[in-house]
Order: sequence, then C-alpha cells, then structure tokens
Amino acid sequence: MDTRKWLGFGTLAVLGAGLGFYYRFLRPSPSLLPRLTVPQVFRKAHRALDRVEFSEILAYQNNLLPQSLNIPRLLNLPVPDSSVHTVALYEESPKRWRLQELNDNNAVVGVVARRGAKVIAYVAADNERTVEVLPKGMATWAPWGLPSFKTWHSSVKVLRFDGRPAYRVTLTPLLPGTLWGSLTYWFDGSSFVPLGMRVKNAAGDVAFMARAQRLTLGPPGEGANLPTAGRQVAWRVSPIIAAVVGKVSSLSGSYPAIRFPPTLGPLARSSQHQVGDNALAVYGTGAGRVLVVDTAAAAFKGPGAPFLHPVSALPGGRGVTDGIFAIVTFHRHGREVTLFSSRPQAIVAQWAKAAWR
Repeated sequence: MDTRKWLGFGTLAVLGAGLGFYYRFLRPSPSLLPRLTVPQVFRKAHRALDRVEFSEILAYQNNLLPQSLNIPRLLNLPVPDSSVHTVALYEESPKRWRLQELNDNNAVVGVVARRGAKVIAYVAADNERTVEVLPKGMATWAPWGLPSFKTWHSSVKVLRFDGRPAYRVTLTPLLPGTLWGSLTYWFDGSSFVPLGMRVKNAAGDVAFMARAQRLTLGPPGEGANLPTAGRQVAWRVSPIIAAVVGKVSSLSGSYPAIRFPPTLGPLARSSQHQVGDNALAVYGTGAGRVLVVDTAAAAFKGPGAPFLHPVSALPGGRGVTDGIFAIVTFHRHGREVTLFSSRPQAIVAQWAKAAWR
C-alpha cells in the first residue's frame, strides 16, 4: 500500500476518533437531563406554570373545528382559529397573562388577556374589546392547559427541541374507538415551561400544533399589559359554559328539572349539572367521554349554521366532525340537544337515537 493510501486511512482514523471524542465528551447531550417519569414531568411543569415568568413566540396550526363553530349563545370563548399562524404568549402567572394572535404580516389580529378573574378580549377586525369576569369554575383557565395523564397511555423521552435539551411526553388514549391519535407535549429541560403541543387524529394527521420558536425566561414586561384598544362591548358567558362551571342546582329557580337518559350507548351518566334552563350531562370518563348539553337555544339550522350537515344515523340530526371532535345536535320538544365527543360521529348519533327515541 502506497504512502498516499496510508495517509488517507490515517486521516480517516483521526477524524473518526475526533468525532467520537466530540459526541462522547464535548457535544451537549440531552442525556445530561435526569430521567424522569411522566408524573414527575407533569408535576414540574405545573409548578413551573405557577411560578415561572416567561414569554414565547409560537408557530400555530389549528385544523380543528373552525371559529365559526363558536355558535352564538353557546360557545363564545375567544380561541385562535385556522387563520392565525403565530401567537405570542406573555405569562406572569396562570391568572396574569396575555396572548396575542398575529397574522402573516406580524400584525395583531386579536388579543386575549387575563388579570385575576377578569378576561379582556380584543378583536382588531371589529375594533371591539370585551371585559368579563370568569365564573369560579373557570379559575384555572390559562393558555397552557395540561391534561390528566391518568386517562392516557403515557411515555416520556429526553431529546433536543431546536437544540434545547427537553422532555417529550406522548399520550395515547387508553380507550379504543376514539378519534384521538396522540397528544404530544415538549417541556424545557431546565425550567419545565411548555415548548410545544401537537394533537394527531387516529389517522396520524396533525389537527393542532403550537411550537415555540423563541422562549425567554423572566418577567415579560410591557408584553403582558392589558389591551386597551377598541370600543368596549358586552360579553356574557354562554349557556354551555354556565352549565359546565356554574353552581349545580337541579331545581334552580322556577325552571323544571331537565332529565337525561341514565346511559348513552355503553356509557353510564357520570354527572349532571343544571343552571337555569340549561343543563349538561357527562357520560363515561377519560378521552372517550361524551358531553351532552340540553338548552333552550333555537335549532341550529339554516344560514346561521352552514357548517352543520345531516347525520344519516339520526333522522333530523345534524353535525360536524374534524377527525378529532364530533358534534351531533338535534331538536326535541322545542329544545336543542347537542353531543360533543371524540367518538366517531355515526356512533354518537346511533347512541343518541336510541337514548332519546
């Protein structure tokens, strides 16, 4: 073998040894993070959200039910819709934060902020600002909501998130036959502030994602200030929200008790709340549960509900699904009954037909 070949092999050997030394000793490795269980990661993340001040710029993708589904008088909490691709979050605590929705030109199209029990929402297109006091049952409402991992299969892995050591927690439903595929969360390895969230449906398609492009630890400063632009208009908590978080009273005021079937398909009724002339029942537990709202609202038909389509399994019923959530609604005795679930729409409709036949 000539000298040039020896030199070539020698150079490769030196490069290989150098790379091995770099990856073994010098390259920052996520394995330097302590190995934690899912409960430990979630506990630390909850503690971080309670105590750590931070700012984040997040890439945002929302393919879930569109904002138009925030049916007047039923679902009116402001949530960024599919037209928003970037959000800026400034958080001092779970009860002191500001979330800005930005368009592709980096202009603010909407703001939601919280101070204690007060929520201020600003919509630039309407130049309107609403101020409302949250019911006691919504005291924990915040941008980063972490689910109960106990109703999911869970796993945790140490890795790198855009070069930053991080923990990734993956949740898959314990219950088969739901539309959920997986929930994935990423947490900063040092502060445990959430870095991102991704929701996939059962087919593996991304239905929702928020991914931090920049994280800054420390007081957010003026970024957390309350919005002051726009004319102030009234905003009232919807009947569905009131039924979920209001004071439980099955015989409230002069309204008669609203009765729900004891079972829905194979699911037993686990709870029932009534506020005035609106009521909510929950069937089952965990990711496969079904929420049923019985309200005095008018039927969701006609031009005001173009997103609802006939459901063949339930004569007269209408609904919509996005691959993660399914809604089935029908009018009965002058009232509207609406079912929300992560179950397939046809199955929910069949259960409703049998329960309210």
